[in-house]
Order: sequence, then structure tokens, then C-alpha cells
Amino acid sequence: MSNTLLKNQAVGSTVWLKRNGTPTSFVVVHQGNPDPALYDSSCDGSWLMAQQALTTRSFHTTAAIGSSNYGASALHTWLQNEFFTQLDQTAKTLVRRVRIPWCEGPDQCIDGIIHTGSSGLETTAFLPSLLELGIDEGMSAPADGAKLAYFEAGKDASACKKRAALLGSTPVSYWTRSLFSMSDSEMYTISSDGSSAAQNCSWDKGGVRPLLILSGSAMVQPDGTLVLDQPPAAPASITLPEKLSGGSPAQIQWAAAPDPEGDLKEYQLERSTNGGSNFQQVYHGTALQYTDTLPSGCTQVQYRVRAVDQSGAASSYTVSPQRTVHSNSAPVIASQTPNGTDLGEKTAAFTLQYTVTDPDDDPVTVEECLDETRLRQFQAVLGAANTLTVTDGQLAALVKGSTHSLILTATDGRAAVPPYRFTFRKGEPPYVPTEASIQLAAPVDTGKRTQLLRLKVEGNIPADAQFTVEAANNARDPAPAWETLTEQARSGQIYRFQNHTAQSPWALDLRIRAIRGAPEHSGWISGFQGTYLVED
Repeated sequence: MSNTLLKNQAVGSTVWLKRNGTPTSFVVVHQGNPDPALYDSSCDGSWLMAQQALTTRSFHTTAAIGSSNYGASALHTWLQNEFFTQLDQTAKTLVRRVRIPWCEGPDQCIDGIIHTGSSGLETTAFLPSLLELGIDEGMSAPADGAKLAYFEAGKDASACKKRAALLGSTPVSYWTRSLFSMSDSEMYTISSDGSSAAQNCSWDKGGVRPLLILSGSAMVQPDGTLVLDQPPAAPASITLPEKLSGGSPAQIQWAAAPDPEGDLKEYQLERSTNGGSNFQQVYHGTALQYTDTLPSGCTQVQYRVRAVDQSGAASSYTVSPQRTVHSNSAPVIASQTPNGTDLGEKTAAFTLQYTVTDPDDDPVTVEECLDETRLRQFQAVLGAANTLTVTDGQLAALVKGSTHSLILTATDGRAAVPPYRFTFRKGEPPYVPTEASIQLAAPVDTGKRTQLLRLKVEGNIPADAQFTVEAANNARDPAPAWETLTEQARSGQIYRFQNHTAQSPWALDLRIRAIRGAPEHSGWISGFQGTYLVED
């Protein structure tokens, strides 16, 4: 059996990293970025979690208020320093430095303040969050992650079994990085049975199951051992025609290159002109040949090719001899409508004017195309006006609202001018957006002032839709104080009400409205769910 890429390993499979020289088992718990809205792009890799607890430690070394700050904890420091140094050099090379979502303290948790994306906590080895392990504790824990593919949501027997861990042969609870929002000195742990519980940060000890995010380009041997990828061998040869002309096609060929792991991805062909050392890529792909059009005006050309595997490891270059290029100038297309112009919407036949010339006065063949369809081909009268016409019949055959290209090409048999392009859209009538709205049948009597609300709207809301979510905690007043919480409802974050007055008994009401944008962007609201907290 051959080695495989780590990024192709199945979630739930086991790989081995050496720690203090001893193989240690890790489970592949996720592949890729769990949620780009929460996680920095650095988290787009292979997620490995220690299969069992590696040790037991206190979360922090102080009992001071605020010791539930994971980023300032002794355990976080231990993971970055002592634990990381225990890994062998192969693992250290593959582990990514990433930024993960985290919450600094209980007040920030209640207010829904989570450091996400590029503002996340910078780390190499880190503890999992409750949400990453499939547990949602609502307002008592921060929204500091998204469920990893290996774990199951909820606390039933199957989900808990996936989370439970041993220390040696003994069931053990282990720390998460999710704080318990009702205390300044407690963090959530995963109990020995796989459920969740809160433990004191200083005098309680818990197991440690580090998470690591590795480059998916690592290789996994059949026995699960991680190894560094080996680059392919360089192609044995590269050949090109003896006689080359500027502006004309030339076929470049090269030999196949073997790869130790058998995971060759592509060849990269580069070109240098006029004796320069600056090579530019002209082709990448799996073929062993490429037809390149040489730039007009160049006098010399040289090519080089290399092989690249799936992990990005590249061979050395195989370099061709330098060849003399015989000159030929390509034809020239000119128009008062610049190349690349967007002509806008078209609902009736239209024309475009252009001329064709050739610096060498060679005969020139012109082709006019609508997308992939040839409209006409002819030998141009150099310098004379030409008219490209799109008829009513041709326009009628196009789909309303679709975008199309008009393409002009010209060649003298040895050199071709780069395509001259225009774009246009088939006109369509205006559309009428539709809308959906939801409001409670009657306000919910809360008895006291609603202070916090977490609401999640379920469905598919297109990005161009006009979407609003509003709530009022004095809904039985003649003029309720409606407050907007659209962004919080999109992400499931907690909203804190600003209104503190009510003429009538306190009551909560919600209303949701979405107005569709473009007609091709369909959407729906299937429902919503949420929780609220009233003042003591």
C-alpha cells in the first residue's frame, strides 16, 4: 500500500505523532475550515485530537477573579511551550500556527463578544470548545466554535461515547476552552461519561486532549505514521522545435516524471525571452506537451519545466536549450469601442465597426463569433472598415438576462492577435420581488423585563434580500419599542435589550421580514427558535 495525503484521510481514522519519542495516537476529527465566519483561514487544514487524555493539569495557577480567561491560562501556556516541544521535528514542521475563536470572560460571553477570524487566539496546540465537541449550553457558554465532523450533537449515549476519554485505562474528565458564564473561575469540562460539567480553574485538575491543525499536504503511511512529503523527480528531458517564429505556435514536449508517493498533480512550464532570467509560467496541467504562441518581437526563447505533487512539493527544473526566434508581427484589430467593453443590455439588432491591419502587409483571415458560434469568416481588406452584426433572430435565440461575448480574431497564418472581446446582456423585463414575514400570534407575557434574547432564524436568506429581525420587550404597550437584532439573529448571538420602560405588563413579541432580491436567488424562512432571560 502507498502513502496517502493527510487531507484525504477519513474523519475518525487514527494517525500517529511522536511525543517524547513515543508514538501517540490522534484522531482525525475534521478536514477543512469548520466555519469561515468564525475561524481564520489558517484553520483550513486537517484537525487532529489526542485520542486519549495525555496528562492531568490545573487550568490555572491562580484563584484570582478572571482566571477563566483561556488565553491567559497556565494550561494554554503549557500547550504552546512544554507540550509542543515534546513533539518530534516532523510533527512540529506540519503543525500550523492558527487563530481560533475564543471568549475572554463571563461578561463578554453574556454580551456575545467572541474573538473570531483574524482576531482569534493565536496558537499551535489548543483545547477544544464545547461547540466543537457537539455540546450547546446556550447562554451559559460562549459561541466559540462550530461542531467538528467527528463528533455528534447533543448528549445522548452515542454522542457522549464519541467525547468520552481515558487516561491510561481509567475514564477521566478533560478541559475545554469554553468558560462557564455564571462564574469568574470555572471552565467547562467533558465528564468521564462524555457529558459536560463546570470545574474550578485553580484547585480542580482535568485531563488534557490537545487539538492540532496540520497541513493537509502531510503524508500518512499505511500504519498511520505521519511523514513529510517527498517531491517528484524532475522530467528527464524537454524538447522544442529547431525553428521558431515570433507570433507563431510552437509545440513544447517533456518526459514524464515519477513521484515517490505516486501523487503527481501537474507539470509547470515556464518561458523566458531575449536571454533574460525572468521566467513566466505559460502552462500547468497533466499533459506532456503544450503548444505555445511565441511573443512577436522576441529574438530568443528558453523553456523550463518541473513536476509538482498534490502537496505542492516541486522537483527541480529541467531547462531547454536557448533558441533563436525569427520575427513576424501579428495583425492588429482596432475599434472605437475598446477591447473588453461591456455593451450593456441589448434588446434589438446592433452593429460594431472595426478595422484590421498587418505590420508586414500579410494576408489576414478574420473570424467573428458570438460565444462559441461562428458568425462569419473572411479575408480582410487591410485598413478597410468592417461591420460585425448581431441580428434580431440571433438575439431572439438567447435567454433573457444571460451574458454573452462577441469575439474577433485575426491571423496571418503565422501569428494571431489576442482575441478582441465585447460583452452584452440579453435584455429582460423588470421583476417584482416577493416577501415573507413572521410575527408571533400574540405577545409572550414575561412578567418581568426581558433583558437578553438569543434568536436563530432557520431557512435560507439570500445575501441580496432585505432581511430584518425585530423584537420588543414591552409588546403590550400601545406603541411598543421595537429593536433591531438582525445581525445577532443571523449568527445566533445574544442581544441585550435597550428598552427599560413599559406602560402595560411586560411582554415579548418578535417579527421577521425578508424581501427577495434578484429572482434567481430563491430563499425561505422555515421557522425560528430562541431563548430569553428576564431580570431578577
